[in-house]
Amino acid sequence: MFLRGKTQIIVTQRAATAMRCDIIYVLDRGKVVGSGTHAELMENCPIYREIYVSQLGEPTSEKGGEQDA
Repeated sequence: MFLRGKTQIIVTQRAATAMRCDIIYVLDRGKVVGSGTHAELMENCPIYREIYVSQLGEPTSEKGGEQDA
């Protein structure tokens, strides 16, 4: 991939896009309220989990909190 070894900043409201990133920052009213991987945020950040569930539904246990989008 042409971005290997480079930093890319993605701004998105789509959980399906965010969950593929190495590090995710969750903003609420302009302030960072959570950061980490998809799995970490699903466990520790209610806002991220709420966004994920509203867009993609409840995570399935066999995929460890991830669904194909």
